[in-house]
Amino acid sequence: MWGKNKSKSLNFFFLPSFFYFLFISPVSAVDCEEAKGTLNISLLIFSVEQRNAFEEIAVNFSAQCPGIDIVYSSSDDTGYKQMTGLWLSDNPNLDLMVWLWPFELKKVAERGLIEPLTSLWTEPELQKYPNEMKELITHKGEQFGVPLSVGFWGFFANQNVLQEFNINRLESISDLLSACRTLSRNQIVPIGLGLEEKWPVLTLLDHLNLKVNGLSFHNQLMEGKIKFTDEKMLAVLQLLREMIDSQCFLESADEYTQKQVLPLLYRDRAGMVLSGNFMISQIPEAVSEKLKFIPFPSVDKNVSQSEVAPTDFLILRASSRQKSLAKVFLRYVVQDDVQALLNKRLNFLPAHPNAQISEVRFVQDGKTNLKNAEGVVQFFDRSTSRDYYEPLSDILVDFMETGNVDKTALEMEAVRQRLFDS
Repeated sequence: MWGKNKSKSLNFFFLPSFFYFLFISPVSAVDCEEAKGTLNISLLIFSVEQRNAFEEIAVNFSAQCPGIDIVYSSSDDTGYKQMTGLWLSDNPNLDLMVWLWPFELKKVAERGLIEPLTSLWTEPELQKYPNEMKELITHKGEQFGVPLSVGFWGFFANQNVLQEFNINRLESISDLLSACRTLSRNQIVPIGLGLEEKWPVLTLLDHLNLKVNGLSFHNQLMEGKIKFTDEKMLAVLQLLREMIDSQCFLESADEYTQKQVLPLLYRDRAGMVLSGNFMISQIPEAVSEKLKFIPFPSVDKNVSQSEVAPTDFLILRASSRQKSLAKVFLRYVVQDDVQALLNKRLNFLPAHPNAQISEVRFVQDGKTNLKNAEGVVQFFDRSTSRDYYEPLSDILVDFMETGNVDKTALEMEAVRQRLFDS
């Protein structure tokens, strides 16, 4: 019964679990005594490779704890976001959930929908984790999750395309704007960014605001303390307008998902794709060598360089009937060797500071970029409420078509005022 699927969500990835007996890897032992039962876990899955990674973890865990069966419910990104509220309140069979949203976590903790895991954070393994990670899932002195993985964002660039047009530097925003103009003149999409699902536009706001105004200002923006009509925010929108005017982006981007822009990169029809590391599992081996990871360029060298590094967690539903089994599994997945195994398969960075990191070139480059950063933030939609980021993403997608800075600033400011000044 290892790692079998359960039809409780919108999209599914089906793979026979017996396949994974070939891949059981030695990992630290976990004390499960005579524990028996079924543990139901929800997963957000971007690719079959991610599904495979969690299946492997299920097999390894069940080899140590044969009395505990792991059953996964999985969905893609859009489906998972739609289902989380329902799963939290109305799914009596679900125990653990992958959780991405530190801001919303504190809300559901306040409602008593998730179980405190504070006792686990007093144990030696979790005490090794960075305090910044602990703070993300702390509410009123209690911890409500354990970390799984850390992601990174930047450009995945086609080196063949860049070299063909003598684009040798992408270190500054002026380099990027120049590259956009060169590529667009030659009928190459400079930056692939699919906006059908709208959320990817938020990463432009994240990156540009971090590079223009710095970490502290950005955090204040997330908290609703900065007006969008502030001259510093107008500078961010004006810079985005310059990118639009330099024809940096795919035409009709709102007709493409983030996945659908990837073939443009592979087929030499795009110079870059702005994406998180989750796309690494989508890169065909045949084109891997011609791609490289490039950090988002600096705008102002006097501003400390910060990066987007979202962290994924596991949370325990308060109404779970298998809390003791769930905590056994949580103790298992926070060990450094389990973290290493999982994240190597996922092409993420392990949350455990002592875990080995994948040798995949893109992951190593992402690690170096985060190591050199003076600070990190979660993705925009993880740091704010849905009532804030959803209308902002709608406005920004419209801005990508109109380029109207003043109108956009006023519309975004109206959203902020409605939520924070009323």
